[in-house]
This record gives sequence, C-alpha cells and structure tokens, in this order.
Amino acid sequence: MQWGNFLQAMTITYVFVLPLIVSFDRILTPYHISLLLMFDTIFIIDRFADLFVGFINKEEEFEPKLILVLMNNFSSSFYLELVWAFGPYVFFDVGKLDSISYFIFKFPRYNRLFEMGTAVTIYLDYYGKNWNVFEIQKVQK
Repeated sequence: MQWGNFLQAMTITYVFVLPLIVSFDRILTPYHISLLLMFDTIFIIDRFADLFVGFINKEEEFEPKLILVLMNNFSSSFYLELVWAFGPYVFFDVGKLDSISYFIFKFPRYNRLFEMGTAVTIYLDYYGKNWNVFEIQKVQK
C-alpha cells in the first residue's frame, strides 16, 4: 500500500512538473530530459510490478505458477506505458526534442490519476466485504 501512496504522489507531482518543464523552452535540455526520465522509470517499474500481482484460479486458491500469473496480467496498459516512456526518444531526435511534441506524446499518462482512484475503490470494496473488524485492525498494526 505504501508503494501505491508513493506512486500517487509521484503522479500528482508529474502532473504539475511536466507542463512546467515543457513551458521553459521550445527544446528540452538534457537536464529536463533526465528529470522526466526519472518519472518514466518509476512508472515503468510500477507497470512491471503489476505483472506479478497474483490472482485466484478456478480452484479458488492463489495461482502458484509464475508464467500463468504473468500471462494473466499482461495487458495493453503495459505496452502503452512502454510507448509513453520511450516513444519520444525513439520517434524524435533526442538532441532536438521539441517540448510541445513531448507533452502531447506524454499527455495520455494523465489517465493514471483515474486508474488509481479505481484501484483504491476496488481494494476497499474487496477488503471491506471480506474482512471483519479484527482482521482490519490486525493489518493496521
């Protein structure tokens, strides 16, 4: 849960930092590119970690096979994250990376804000229905 809080804070920071950085100059400086790459790295790590989230199989128990967990969790959001993270560096000249093109390329990432709210709701609904008060208090300690 702490990773989710950290990622939420990073996403909110990203929402404010990206427009500020791209408004400084028409061409992104190497410093700004490295700063934005830091955010990309964090978001890629998150999507990579999402691949390893377990699930309950047909026998009503957690799936023990890693390959089945990976296959279950692969989705278009993983591939889109790769495109959003590394696309500007593949499709544009890094030395002359236009800030407006970069912003337009990265704008779909703002969707992460809406995904996180949904994830929190699903988490709370699941544990609210399946745990009793004592189990919730045990986890809070």
